[in-house]
Amino acid sequence: MKVSINCHSLLLQKSLENFLRGYIVSKNRADFIISDREIDVDKPLFVVGRDVEKPFSRSRLFIELERFEKKIKTLSAVKNISKNLEDLSSLEKEIELLTKDFVQKIVQIVKKYNV
Repeated sequence: MKVSINCHSLLLQKSLENFLRGYIVSKNRADFIISDREIDVDKPLFVVGRDVEKPFSRSRLFIELERFEKKIKTLSAVKNISKNLEDLSSLEKEIELLTKDFVQKIVQIVKKYNV
């Protein structure tokens, strides 16, 4: 788990930094962002007060962060499966079209020499 912390509350920011010392990375490298408010980011957002109730203990925070991380991974896996199914559907359509064209050409050749 790699996180970035972006809190309005300095006290909460420092507490989270203390709790998550070994997990903090830059925003670009983070799996998700932890904040105390809704912010516009291109990563999943864990909001203190929504995803974990205040006040929270270190153990409660880790339980909720692990739950959040599993949810993110599950959603990512579902998106990948969905994309793979779309790719498979496109592949099937291309093969179907190619096969149809091939059959039509063979029928034309057979008709040409069978007459």
